[in-house]
Amino acid sequence: MVAYLAQPLPRRLRGWAPVGLAIVPAIWVASCAADLGVTPAGSTAEMAVGWGAGMAAVGLLRRVDTTVRRRLRLLDPAAYGIPPGLLLGRARAGWVAAPQQIGALVIGPPRSGKTTGVVIPNVLQWQGPVVSTSTRREVLDVCAGVRGRRGEVWCCDPMQRERLLPPGVQRLDWSPLRGCERWDTACARARALVATAGHGTEDVDHWRSRGAQLLAALLHAASIGDLRMSRVVDWVHAGRVDPAEHLVSSQARAGSHAQAVLGGIARTPERERGSIWSAIAGALAPFDVTDVLDSADAGDRCPFDADAFLQGQSALFIVAPADLSVSLAPLVVGLVEEIRVAALRRSDADGGVAQPLLLALDEIANICPLPNLPQIASEGGGRNIVLLIALQDLSQAARRWGRDVAAGLLSVVGAKVILPGVADIETLERIEGLAGKHWVPQVTRTDVQGPRWTVDWSVSKHHGLVEQPRFPAAAIRQLQPGSALVLVGQRSPDIVKLAVCQRTEPFSSWLRLHGA
Repeated sequence: MVAYLAQPLPRRLRGWAPVGLAIVPAIWVASCAADLGVTPAGSTAEMAVGWGAGMAAVGLLRRVDTTVRRRLRLLDPAAYGIPPGLLLGRARAGWVAAPQQIGALVIGPPRSGKTTGVVIPNVLQWQGPVVSTSTRREVLDVCAGVRGRRGEVWCCDPMQRERLLPPGVQRLDWSPLRGCERWDTACARARALVATAGHGTEDVDHWRSRGAQLLAALLHAASIGDLRMSRVVDWVHAGRVDPAEHLVSSQARAGSHAQAVLGGIARTPERERGSIWSAIAGALAPFDVTDVLDSADAGDRCPFDADAFLQGQSALFIVAPADLSVSLAPLVVGLVEEIRVAALRRSDADGGVAQPLLLALDEIANICPLPNLPQIASEGGGRNIVLLIALQDLSQAARRWGRDVAAGLLSVVGAKVILPGVADIETLERIEGLAGKHWVPQVTRTDVQGPRWTVDWSVSKHHGLVEQPRFPAAAIRQLQPGSALVLVGQRSPDIVKLAVCQRTEPFSSWLRLHGA
């Protein structure tokens, strides 16, 4: 029975499986009766009871079989006509989705439906591994049950606020030291951690570059020394490189690059060296919080493996509250980059990730500002990495990545979902221009009065066409709640209804079935 549920039979045999399960024991009982000399004539009542029990078992097993198949079908998006790719909403003709391997940019103010209408439905229906970032645990609570039917479910809560997780959810304690015994991994990890450091300061790229070099050497030294993240934080606060130098000198071959970096830092003028230490201290600011540092120190005991995560349909929910005095962005970027780099390695080795990886990054500018966002958005699809990012408006992106990057997002991200209530003028004007123009009929009326002192009067009408925006800025801002303007590639822009999970099938059925 267990094997039957785990490995469904071919379609033609499924209906007969319950019958077989009931008949085989009946044949065995009959055979035993014959061996003992029991004849059917002498046990008519017993045979009737046995036949009735067998038929009851057949009916019960048929119902179990039907229930199992119905539940398997319920979790299959294709059974509801949902096409593969990111789900954008629903129009009169049916579901509206981005083409496969095409990412989406969602723009909308708070409470406009970004999470419930776009992020959650896609996390629920995605056929592959998912990484979701959010400032609250709403996405985790809603999606954990359904995602648990697809694969493992993990939650990374660096602040450890969520003491009680949904059933079946495993806690992920992440340490930046994971894998840093390899120098290349240490360098990539350091670049991810310092990506948000020194934002808005002069010569920020220089300090980030030098800081990443030093931090890579420290991470590498701590990793080969089997130390914890708290030791690295102590080195940074004390401005000491000698403990790290001692560790890498004992691993001459493995630590040659780190030795060169540490030696160069030691010979750097004191003023510049102080600025480098300051850049690293800013990058590691989240670990000044006791709970965050405790979580990182516990990371060496966490069984999470990025390569194994990518092989199935597991899900990782990262909860990073925005109401903190210190930003958790460096930590979130570091973890997301670890998984993305692992996906890139698999892509280089195997030609692509076996199942598409979805990066559903809500509030990306605040909690997960990936440093090379345009490159990820433009190249991710070819590597089977699909990006779903949510912003309040383009000005939020401009403050984080600069105006050029913010403007370029509309070009490098294939699908755009614009929600009601956007108030940023530049964002509205760009969307208006992107939606294009069309020709609409126009009637011009001219009143002509005759000579003075006469009652002559004539009216002329001229029928023509005038070019107007398809969706003016004011109309975009005043979209109806629960709807969105969708622009995908060269398709005509369209208004869709958001697939709010609690009110839209199949998502509402999935949530009822799994107790969300």
